[in-house]
Amino acid sequence: MENSIKITDFKIVRETEKAILLEIENKTFWFPKSKINVSADSIEMEKTFFDDTTKNEVKEKQVQVFLIAENYSDKVYKLIIPIEKGTYKAEKFIFIPKSKVKELKEDSVIFPKWIWEKSLNEVLEKEVEFYNNKYDEKINTTDYKITIDVLEV
Repeated sequence: MENSIKITDFKIVRETEKAILLEIENKTFWFPKSKINVSADSIEMEKTFFDDTTKNEVKEKQVQVFLIAENYSDKVYKLIIPIEKGTYKAEKFIFIPKSKVKELKEDSVIFPKWIWEKSLNEVLEKEVEFYNNKYDEKINTTDYKITIDVLEV
């Protein structure tokens, strides 16, 4: 590419069919795949396009979940989520990649909101599927309550 820029120090944060969210120098930006060339160790694009795109940093929404993160493995934390429906109470778990944790505190963990929503939704959908297969009464995910504090930060 003529008048292009080659980036070798980056991290892929998220990827969709048509775009890629990259972290470059601790800042996050969406790039359409049609405008960039991605290889195993670099990303190349026109310099003017890069300059225009990097004017608008993506601020990924975060949540602070007030639970103690269990060190599950080298790459993952485990959070035990208490849920309830009426008198039924259970503890379900979700896994959070350590690379996505923004801050680990003594009583909470801060990480991207989309991971929280996706993980929690998966847990609740499995719980609803189990319940609906076992009982005549049909329920949905909104019938369950999470009994911990979660703040958007």
